[in-house]
Amino acid sequence: MLEDVSRITEAKAVPEDLMPVKFISHARSLLGIGGWVAVQVRPEIFFAFVVLSQQIVVNLSKACWQAVLQWARHLVAHRNYKLTYSGLGLKEDFEFFVDSSLINGPDAGSLGGYVGCFPRSGAFAWRTLCHRSAVDSSMGAELLFAVTAGKAVLGWRMLARELEQASRGPTTLHIDASAVLGALERNVVTRESRFLAARLAMLREMTQVALIAKKIATGDNIADAMTKALKEVDFVRHRENLGVLPSPV
Repeated sequence: MLEDVSRITEAKAVPEDLMPVKFISHARSLLGIGGWVAVQVRPEIFFAFVVLSQQIVVNLSKACWQAVLQWARHLVAHRNYKLTYSGLGLKEDFEFFVDSSLINGPDAGSLGGYVGCFPRSGAFAWRTLCHRSAVDSSMGAELLFAVTAGKAVLGWRMLARELEQASRGPTTLHIDASAVLGALERNVVTRESRFLAARLAMLREMTQVALIAKKIATGDNIADAMTKALKEVDFVRHRENLGVLPSPV
């Protein structure tokens, strides 16, 4: 599989006039092969996969093609990295992290994502989601994806219970948005938050039965890797925290 990626990424610079005819199939092949890897075992490249997949549908420009090549080459160069789980972390209840970011420009909307993992162990659940024009504020985006992550938590708790591995207590949902946590605590619908009342009520109900919403520093939120492009030092740090580590050769 990765040999196919390597072969396609050896392509040279592409003239603009060839882009719509020939290279869109190459881009789809790269994203299709690499995307399977990202979905199954490589959470740290999942955000780039989602963004690039959307871009080639809208317009495969030369810049987009080069970005696809760079993403695929990174995958090939780091093919020895594996999702790694620690037995120590599996002895504790799992936890979730959630984050979001607004999209500016004509395609305004919000990107959000979540990560589920055991403490000091690899991720077992991750998603990056894009909602176009779903919200008009950062708090609205954070709340939207906090509810989405909460639904994922409920699903995983149900699965754990069916496997007779039920959690010993509520699942921690780490959120770096102080506005969302404050709205949960106040339990008051204001003029500014009335449009978010239904989602607030849903998240509040989840915290009463299955969740503990806890504040986390933005720099420590590993769900950042699901929502935005990161500096290299932050990318490497979050990759390690996601449990993606180099395997011995």
